[in-house]
Amino acid sequence: IGKYAPDAVIGKVGTGAPAAVPAASGGAAAPLLEKGGHKAKDWSRAEKNREMRMKGEGKIPGWFGALFYMV
Repeated sequence: IGKYAPDAVIGKVGTGAPAAVPAASGGAAAPLLEKGGHKAKDWSRAEKNREMRMKGEGKIPGWFGALFYMV
């Protein structure tokens, strides 16, 4: 440890206060982040906007825009 943290103060293991008892949990099968009241994300608007964007031209229209975007 002296190589990586030469200024670190290291005491004896077990000299601190006893750890608090963890709260009761649902076990290993319970999800860590419960998403109780959240609804699923609706991607229909994003997909519709992307479809419209891909059908149209860029901000610079015509052959000059095509040349500009290629370069």
